[in-house]
Amino acid sequence: MLKGLMLLAIAFCAGARVLLAEAGGNEAAAEKLARSRGHGRLSIALAHSFCK
Repeated sequence: MLKGLMLLAIAFCAGARVLLAEAGGNEAAAEKLARSRGHGRLSIALAHSFCK
């Protein structure tokens, strides 16, 4: 189970990095892009906390 959670976290952070790259490295623009794609505030907050 732990292995599955780790894989999920890796995929989640990879997606967050892709959004950040699409926004040209600007975190505020990446947040707007994520919200426009239907991602909730919790997913954005988790990305800020765990994907640095």
